[in-house]
Amino acid sequence: MFIFDSVRVITCLVKSVFFILMDDRNEQRVALKFYFKAGLSATETLVLVQKAFRNEALNQSNVFRWYSRFQDGRGLVEDDERGGHPKST
Repeated sequence: MFIFDSVRVITCLVKSVFFILMDDRNEQRVALKFYFKAGLSATETLVLVQKAFRNEALNQSNVFRWYSRFQDGRGLVEDDERGGHPKST
């Protein structure tokens, strides 16, 4: 039980610190990376992210996709650059 109480506190801290600096997706990805490094499974992380971010939480496929990226050695949480036209001109 101790690890989940600690993770809950850290979830609140991560959410508070990064709320102003990042959009919701990047904020959640930082939390995902933290939980990954802390040794939690993708399933445990999904539950915690859903509790912390509620209706705005990343879905299961996105959580598992990011976990796979972290397992492959990815360190960044930002989106990859995409080709095509910019969103705004």
